[in-house]
Amino acid sequence: MKTAHEQFQQSMITAVPSTELYVKVLSRINDVQVRGARIRVLLSGLGLIGALSLMFFAYNYTITELAGSGFTNYFSLLFSDADALVLYWKEFGLTLLESLPLFGVSILILSVLFCLSMLRTVAKNIDIAFTHLHLA
Repeated sequence: MKTAHEQFQQSMITAVPSTELYVKVLSRINDVQVRGARIRVLLSGLGLIGALSLMFFAYNYTITELAGSGFTNYFSLLFSDADALVLYWKEFGLTLLESLPLFGVSILILSVLFCLSMLRTVAKNIDIAFTHLHLA
């Protein structure tokens, strides 16, 4: 006497789904993947526009802070008086580091990384979103 589990396994072996059902299932999976990719491209594109605008403002802020902190004046000493810098290189390095506007540079670096992340997401999903295979 066969158990219910063995009977179920035997019936699953003999059951074969139709090819029409197979095509419908794959078509539906493809449609869901394409819709998800299009949504990711749209949201990442909006994020990319935001990241580019953030990068523009962060660049302007960083340049303004660099000019106000005297970093460019200290950095120009590297080219104008290199002999004295050989003797006082530790002090020169600390002076450059102290005059560097870390907040502006941090915001600029984060905006560049965010922009690259959004660009990578757009590039990864754009081929799925707009060149997909029609199964049916």
